[in-house]
Amino acid sequence: MDAVQRVMKNSAVLVAEKIALSGLSIFVVSYVARSLGEVDYGKFAFAFGFVELFRILGDMGLWTLTVREVAKDRSIASAFLGHSLMIHSLLIVLTFLSIAVAVNLMGYSSDTRVLVYIAAFALVFELMADCFRAIFQAFQKMEYSALLRIIYGVFAGGFAISVLYLGRGVLMVSSGYLMGNILIIGIAYWFVVKHFARPTFQIDFRVWKKMLRRSLPFAFQAFFILIAFKFDIVMLSKMKGDAEVGWYNVAANLTYKMLFIAVALSGSIYPAVSELLGTSIEKASKLVTRSLYFLLVLGLPLAVGGTLLGPQIILFLFGERYLPSILVFQVIVWFVPLCYTATLLSNVLVAMELQRLVVRTGAVKAGINIGLNAFLIPTFGAIGAAIATVVSEGFVALYYIPTVSKHFSFRRLRRKFTALAISNACMAGFLLIPQVHQLHFSLEIAGGMVIYFGFMLLFRGLDKQDIIAVRNLLPYGGIYRRKVVFWS
Repeated sequence: MDAVQRVMKNSAVLVAEKIALSGLSIFVVSYVARSLGEVDYGKFAFAFGFVELFRILGDMGLWTLTVREVAKDRSIASAFLGHSLMIHSLLIVLTFLSIAVAVNLMGYSSDTRVLVYIAAFALVFELMADCFRAIFQAFQKMEYSALLRIIYGVFAGGFAISVLYLGRGVLMVSSGYLMGNILIIGIAYWFVVKHFARPTFQIDFRVWKKMLRRSLPFAFQAFFILIAFKFDIVMLSKMKGDAEVGWYNVAANLTYKMLFIAVALSGSIYPAVSELLGTSIEKASKLVTRSLYFLLVLGLPLAVGGTLLGPQIILFLFGERYLPSILVFQVIVWFVPLCYTATLLSNVLVAMELQRLVVRTGAVKAGINIGLNAFLIPTFGAIGAAIATVVSEGFVALYYIPTVSKHFSFRRLRRKFTALAISNACMAGFLLIPQVHQLHFSLEIAGGMVIYFGFMLLFRGLDKQDIIAVRNLLPYGGIYRRKVVFWS
């Protein structure tokens, strides 16, 4: 199987996994948010969002470095994994201590601090499991990572629903996420040892120093991403309180569930482009171009549809207590196509070993995000945080497009943009018809999809080769039987 076919296979696995997990997660989040109420749910969201800001301290970019280096030379997997596990063991101690000191200095209540401690323990176990997930990614065997995430999602989600049904509170819900990560470490270790490589442990400070120095640009990149995704929750918590965090988080969480396609495709492309750049620039260019177009075809209608159907979606999933989340969702849903673009292109740049450029861009994005949050949250609350998220991500997407086009030609996309715009406009027109609003929103979604893809086919926004590629992305879609044909 060549690199392109592996991308399609791995994307199919990850898309299937993300669809299953996103559906499960939306159900669990809806149940948890309704059961806890906006205040307790806000505390829960703050605790896990706050500890995420310290994730980079426990990883230091080693996950990305492991994927890239082991993808290039699989013979180093055992040694690299052993060094990574030992470095992580030291880093997670520092991470937990830093979280504990920070949450106490910020003066949060005792119940919030306990939630943060539980979330911190969950994070450090997750970081250790990520060492094994990096090996799956490097070997381009995404089905193992997918299986681990499904097991975790089913366990943590089932535990949360069970304890809430029995009348327990937010502390028990949080404990389920901790126990889920402990379970995953054991399973991940067994998979790695049985199918890939047994870690070899050796204390070598010279090697550790070299690994950390090479991973530092990835660490900064991840840090700035975390700032953009999670720091707004901390600012909302301090400026507006737990209820505002709860309203914002249900909208943001629902939006982030739509990112699974970008995560799946970009995660598959990263090791594949790293491999192709050494053999065929033309093939790498075609892979990147088709992937970007595929993400735009899916991302734009999600934003348009989410904006127009936001009230029905929020009320159906979360109830009237989350009415303030509607406008937040209608704004932040535009993050989806922007993030699709930025995520893919940033992975391409890192594969080209231009991670310093990605880091600098991430730093500017983080500065824009924090500045806008500080300016908008005091007046507009959660809506201001949503605006800041969309604007800062838009900056990155608009900067990356001309940057990457210097290396890969996007001329093949231009003739299809008109069809993309017309199809989205026609779908929006359909959803704005008054009679359509009398239907259940699920029927509105189905009708909008028919209109959108119908016009895409009519105006040749999707042609035969696109349909073959999409089919090959689906599980068991024939990717072993047919090669993907790119634009000529």
